[in-house]
Amino acid sequence: MANPKISYPATFTPAHAMAFASADNTAATVSAGNPLPVALGDGALAGLGAMGDAAASSDTASVGLIALFKRLLGKLPAGIGQKPAAASLPVVLASDQGAIPALVDAVSDGATTNGSATSAATVVTLNTAGFGGGSFQITGIGTSNTVSFEQSNDNATWIALPVNPASATTAAPVTTATATGLFNFIATAAYVRARVSTYGSGTVAIAATQKRNRAVADQIAAAVLTTSSAQVGYTLNNTGYTDSTAALAASATYTGTGRATTGLVYATRFKARAYADAAGALYIDQSLDSGSTWQVVASGAMAAGTALDLNVAITGAFGSANQFRVRCVNGAAAQTLLRLSSVYTTA
Repeated sequence: MANPKISYPATFTPAHAMAFASADNTAATVSAGNPLPVALGDGALAGLGAMGDAAASSDTASVGLIALFKRLLGKLPAGIGQKPAAASLPVVLASDQGAIPALVDAVSDGATTNGSATSAATVVTLNTAGFGGGSFQITGIGTSNTVSFEQSNDNATWIALPVNPASATTAAPVTTATATGLFNFIATAAYVRARVSTYGSGTVAIAATQKRNRAVADQIAAAVLTTSSAQVGYTLNNTGYTDSTAALAASATYTGTGRATTGLVYATRFKARAYADAAGALYIDQSLDSGSTWQVVASGAMAAGTALDLNVAITGAFGSANQFRVRCVNGAAAQTLLRLSSVYTTA
């Protein structure tokens, strides 16, 4: 027969029971649900360290974990968000990291498209999104073939695209070509293309390159916008003058030729520059009566060995009656060197 269970009175505590003082200083019996609280004293574990430990002086210092953690916290920014360089964590790329392309509009500079045709057909079509310009290079023209350069915003209706032969930057723009060569363009329409508009025989081959760099596009624009008499944004062709390189004696004066404004449709300013090894004065004079009378419109003192620039806006009606000239008056010391020049310009 099994032994009966031992029952204890409700107030009886088994001999193996333990108790600890609770927060209100009463005895709390230890049980599975109320275990005996255990706390380590500060610094009890050497590897952990103590709360008062200073931050480690280096990442390899023989100190406790708390000191190393304090060092780590000291390297982190005070808060999240954008910070100046001095308050940011340095980021170092891998030593074998290749070049990282910086793309805007998801296009890379210098994109090249090649094409060829053996009939009257489009050779290359370019989407200009993200690009400022580029060039078409006709590497093969065949026989009796004509290439037309065109532009469009809807990729359906095309009009002529002026391009500039790269071998002659002062030449007028063209819209067709019958020989091999490199032709620059600026991109303002959504699409540009090169098309065989007249076919004779053989193969027409074209390599097109697009440039997104603004400086390059501006250079292309300067070439494309060249006309027979002016370049928009640049000095007009054949309007610069070397007025004199003959040194002046003491107190002598050089009076330049009157430069008429005839035909200078795009000019806006007249500029003069003087350099001499003796002090003097530089003047720009204007005449509105074909050189009969002159008025000083700009002047400046010339220091020995220092260039002086003068710059005036062109006023009055353009024509033979409206003229500008330079005039140099030397000081008390004779010159041994003089460089005097002038120019009509668009800016």
